[in-house]
Amino acid sequence: MRPVVMACAAAGLGLLPAALSSGIGVQAQQPLARVVVGGMITSPLAILFVIPVLASYWLPSRSAANAEASGKDDIPAT
Repeated sequence: MRPVVMACAAAGLGLLPAALSSGIGVQAQQPLARVVVGGMITSPLAILFVIPVLASYWLPSRSAANAEASGKDDIPAT
């Protein structure tokens, strides 16, 4: 969790002056800087919360995979 938050915070805070500036040539820099800062804010949320939830729905659970590997679901011979 720490590397994701630190990398996104560094990139977002690094471009924050460009996103908030009001000088010559700001019309070209400011829109891109705002998009990057917004992406750096939302990407850790997606990485840490949304992707694990979606993965838990799409990927089979480990307990089901372990049950298949051990043969617990097999019908016993009578």
